[in-house]
Amino acid sequence: MPDFSQTCDVKDELRFFAREKLGFAAVENGELLGFLCGYPPFMHCYGSPEESGVWSPLHAHGFKTEENTKVLKLLYQAAGEKWRNAGAKYHSITFFSHQKALQAALSQYGFGCRCADSMMDVNNIPENLTVQLPENFAVCKIAMEQFIQLRRLRTALAEHLASAPCFCLLNLQQLEARILKKETDPDLTTFGLFCGDKIAGFIDVEAGGENFISCGAPVLNIQGMYLMKEFRGKKLAENLVKAALDFSIEKNCRYLGVDYETMNPTAQGFWQKYFEPYTLSMVRHLD
Repeated sequence: MPDFSQTCDVKDELRFFAREKLGFAAVENGELLGFLCGYPPFMHCYGSPEESGVWSPLHAHGFKTEENTKVLKLLYQAAGEKWRNAGAKYHSITFFSHQKALQAALSQYGFGCRCADSMMDVNNIPENLTVQLPENFAVCKIAMEQFIQLRRLRTALAEHLASAPCFCLLNLQQLEARILKKETDPDLTTFGLFCGDKIAGFIDVEAGGENFISCGAPVLNIQGMYLMKEFRGKKLAENLVKAALDFSIEKNCRYLGVDYETMNPTAQGFWQKYFEPYTLSMVRHLD
C-alpha cells in the first residue's frame, strides 16, 4: 500500500484521545509498550434504536510487539471497563489485515469480524472486470429527476441487508434520513444500471471514506451498490464497478476503495474478486 501517513493530522487525534481520557497506555520503566483508545460512545450503534458503541480506528491503538498479547489483554481490561461504565454496549476496532496476531487475540476476547476496507489500483485493472453489456442495458449517471426510482432501490438495499444473512437492523427513521443525506450530498456521484428506462441497480462513489487512511488521499470510495434480484448472476454488477473505476481515473485518483460487511457472504465473495483488503474491523458486545 502507498504511504497515507501525511493525509491527516493523526497527532491531533491522539491529543483528543488523551485530553478526553478515552484510553490507556501501557508503560514499563518509562518505555511505551502499547496504547488503546476509542472515540466517545455514540448512539444508534449498528442501527440499534437505543444502544451506544465505542470505535477504535487504526490510529487509536498500537503495540511495540504485537505478539505480546499480555499488553493487549491488560489494556483491553482497563479500557473495556471504562467504556462499559460510560454506557457503551458495543466496541469495534479496526486494524491492518496483516496483523494476524492481533486478530487471533481479539477473536479469543469475544470479537467477531464485521467488515473490511479494500482497495484497487486503477493502473492495475483486473481482466475479469470488463464485461460486455447486453443489448438494451446502459450505465450512466443518475439525474435528480430519477431520485424517486433510486429511493426505491436504496430502500430495497436496506431491506435486503436486514433479511439476508447479514442481519443488519432496519431502522426506517434512520434510513429516511440517510437517503435524504445522500440525495443532497454534493460530493456523491451515483451511476445507474438501466434496462430501458428502468433503474436495475446503482453504485455510489464519493471522495473520502470512513477510515482516516483515505482522508485527503487520491482515493475515491464506493459507498454502496445494489442490483435488483432479477438482474443478479448475469455479470451486470461488474459494469457498475467499471463505471466507478472509470470515474476514479477521470478524477485523477490512483485508488478506488470499498468497505463491505464480511458477515455478508455474497458481498465478501464479490468484492474479494477485484479488491485487496487492507484493514479489518471486529466488534463485540460489552456484556
